[in-house]
Amino acid sequence: MHKIWLCLAGLFLSGPLHAANIALVNPMQVTMENAERGVCSLSLSGVIEAGDSDRLREILEAHFPMAHDAVNPSVCLDSPGGSLDEGVKIAELFSSHVVATIVGEGAECLSACAVAFMGGSFAAFEYYDNYRVMHPTARVGFHAPALNISGGNYDAGAVESAFEVAINAIARIAGDLDAFHTEGRTNRFPRSLLAQMLRHKGEDYVWIDTVEKAGAWDIRLMTQAKPAFDADTLVRACSSIERWMNDAPAMAFVQDDWRLRNDFGTLRGSDPEWEVIIDGLFLTKCSITQQQNGLVNIRLARNNITLGGVFVRPYLLFSPDTPLIALQ
Repeated sequence: MHKIWLCLAGLFLSGPLHAANIALVNPMQVTMENAERGVCSLSLSGVIEAGDSDRLREILEAHFPMAHDAVNPSVCLDSPGGSLDEGVKIAELFSSHVVATIVGEGAECLSACAVAFMGGSFAAFEYYDNYRVMHPTARVGFHAPALNISGGNYDAGAVESAFEVAINAIARIAGDLDAFHTEGRTNRFPRSLLAQMLRHKGEDYVWIDTVEKAGAWDIRLMTQAKPAFDADTLVRACSSIERWMNDAPAMAFVQDDWRLRNDFGTLRGSDPEWEVIIDGLFLTKCSITQQQNGLVNIRLARNNITLGGVFVRPYLLFSPDTPLIALQ
C-alpha cells in the first residue's frame, strides 16, 4: 500500500519529512514592545512535521512559566510549511501557553507555518490579545490543504482517512483556535482569511502583502512608518476600520476606488481629536483620537447606535492598498 502524505506546504516531499529546527534563543520572556521589535525567545525553522508541537511544549514548560505579568515568550518563525495537522497543534499551543509569533526581516512563513503564526498571542494580567508580528519584507502566505498522491492504487479507507485529517484541522481552525485556556474567546483566525485560504491551492498563496490584509487580519508590523493625519488619511481610515470590524476586507482595489478617496466623508476637529461624518443612506460618525502612547482610537456609530471601536497603530492608517514592503 502506498503512503499518502497530507501536506499543507508549497513543496511536497515524497520521502520522510525532517523535523523543524527548534532552538532556545533567549531564556527570557519579552514585553509587547520587544516582540514588535522582533526579539525572539525561541526560533522554529525548516519543515514542520508530527511531533514538533510536543517538542515546543517541552521547551515552553521548562523555561517559560505562565505568569502573564505583561511578559510572555516569543517565537521567530521561518518555515516553508509542512504538516497542516501539526501546524494547527502548534497554533493551539501558542494560544494555550500564550506565545507571541514573529516573522522577521526577509523570513518566510508559508502554509502550515502561517497557520501556526496565527496562534500568536500575548497576555498582560487578565487581558489576552492576538499577537502576530511580521516585518514588511517578510513573506507570510496561506493556501488550502492538499492530498498529494503519487501514482498507484489506494484503497478508499486510506484516502478517506487522509481527507478526515484535513477536515478535522480546518474545523479546529474555524472553532477551537478561538478559545483561550481561561475560557475566554477571541477572533484568532478570521473567517474571511479562512475562506481565502481555502480558495488558493499549491503555489497560489494568499499573501499578507498590503495594509488592508494586515489590518483586517490583526497582524502587527515591525515599522515606524506613520502617515500624515490629514483628511485623505482619516476619512479613508474610517472606511477601512468598518470593513475590518465586519471581517469584510477588500482583496483588491480598482482604479479610482471610492474606498481610497476622501470625498465620501467630512472631517471636523484637529489634533489629537477628529470626527468624520458620512451622510449617506445612514448617518455614520467616526471618532478618532490619537493617544499619548501613539495608538489611535477609532470608534464608529451609525444613526447614533454604537458599532464599536478599535485601537490601531498609525501605520494602519496608510491607504489600505499600500504594499507592506513600502513601509520598511
